[in-house]
Amino acid sequence: MVEYLDRVRQGLGIFGRGAVISLSPQMFAGLLVGVLKHQQIGIKEVADYVKRDVSLWAELPEERQLQIKHLAGHIGGSPDWLTAEWLVNAIRKQLPGLASLFLGDPAAAKWLVKQVVIIKANLWPES
Repeated sequence: MVEYLDRVRQGLGIFGRGAVISLSPQMFAGLLVGVLKHQQIGIKEVADYVKRDVSLWAELPEERQLQIKHLAGHIGGSPDWLTAEWLVNAIRKQLPGLASLFLGDPAAAKWLVKQVVIIKANLWPES
């Protein structure tokens, strides 16, 4: 995970802010998959989070939250692309079980929408 963020930071210097803004969805897709894998958040964990209405953001260690906030601070632009549908598409190839859970379980889909709102509020409080 740390290696991924280091590569993103290097890219910030190479490509410049305009390119980073246009790459933000792809960068966050990689970041999201990396975080879920690193934190070992799978179908069982998400099903439990849905059942207990646990915030995914709150479950992340503070260090991970700070890294994600730092990256978001470099992206800029509108975070309107960050939706539940986008998240499902972002994880579909590498985490197909989770994607299926969100697509097949109405409670999980509703929980995911709530998580997107929480994540946006933490990363882009002015939006």
